[in-house]
Amino acid sequence: MKFDSNRSWMEALADIRANRDLLLTVGAFFFLLPTLVSLVLTADLQVGAAKAMEDTKALTAFVNQHGSTFALATSAELLVNAFGMLALLRLLSERHRSTVGQALLAALQGIPGLMGIAALLMLVLLTVLTVVVITLGSLLIVVLGERVGGVLTAIVALVAGGLYPLARLSMAPPALVLEGQINPLRAAIWSWRVTRGNGVALALFYFLLSMAFSMVGLVMKLLFYLLSAVFGQGMVFYLLAGVLNGLLSLAEWLIVTAVLYRAYRQLTENAAAAG
Repeated sequence: MKFDSNRSWMEALADIRANRDLLLTVGAFFFLLPTLVSLVLTADLQVGAAKAMEDTKALTAFVNQHGSTFALATSAELLVNAFGMLALLRLLSERHRSTVGQALLAALQGIPGLMGIAALLMLVLLTVLTVVVITLGSLLIVVLGERVGGVLTAIVALVAGGLYPLARLSMAPPALVLEGQINPLRAAIWSWRVTRGNGVALALFYFLLSMAFSMVGLVMKLLFYLLSAVFGQGMVFYLLAGVLNGLLSLAEWLIVTAVLYRAYRQLTENAAAAG
């Protein structure tokens, strides 16, 4: 049976409404709070970065001096976000009916596997990017010119090495906490098998979802511009921006988690029916 993206979307929204209090409580801790903490810890650096952007040399020097701090803060925030996503996947499961404590334990056990899967995705992207640039990229640049050929090469590489493998491995997080596949390789193989025949549909669904998030992000950037015009790029501005970013992060992660769970439910049901 083919994957029905509309069904997964509607069921995901229904899950969020039905479990709103639990999802908001747990999600606020793992999605909203990390954004605010990261902002507080790097607030002075955020102000410094805004000032450094006025001069290219100053910006380069600032990145060289503080880039590792920003990278560490971002990595820590993403790790907490990933932990929260795994915990919420477990809490959404009607089959497991876990307590919050049991969901947190399952997420803790799944984090190493999720990191392994992320590393696998990065390896696939780099490999495909290298192959596409060397083969197809060279041909496209010769035929279509450097600019057009380069853009088309990048698009092909990102789709073939990023979006499609991401779609096929997207069921690995549910596999880690709902199927007991804590080994990242086993979880990846399980995901690849259960998404067979639906990779393109899933990739398109995730692409449209990311485009919707991007549009919301553009609106947020406009709002940040208006806030900076009113408050200036000082501490008040970054505190307000942090709260808004945190709320946006909370909403996006809740939607992504619910969508993943409902896609998992649909694909496993389809596999069971086909078997």
